[in-house]
Amino acid sequence: MVSAKIALLQALSIEPGYGSDLAERIKKLTDGKIVFGAGSVYPAIRDLEKEGLIVQSESKGRASLYKITTSGKKEAELNKVAVLALFGST
Repeated sequence: MVSAKIALLQALSIEPGYGSDLAERIKKLTDGKIVFGAGSVYPAIRDLEKEGLIVQSESKGRASLYKITTSGKKEAELNKVAVLALFGST
């Protein structure tokens, strides 16, 4: 099973995104094979921020835009094999 953190890093390695948009992006990229709700996505986002793998780049009201850091890109690359079959050639 792919963790929300690994999936989020892969999704953010494509382009920055908002939490709810990232969940939808993961669903689309995996043809619905991986579906995360807010209860999985937002705790994973907080963990990734604490680990320095993503940063909040801007906020619009309650919505925050997240982008991957250099360390996050390295971590995403290390875990890419874990999701390659589901995410295709990203």
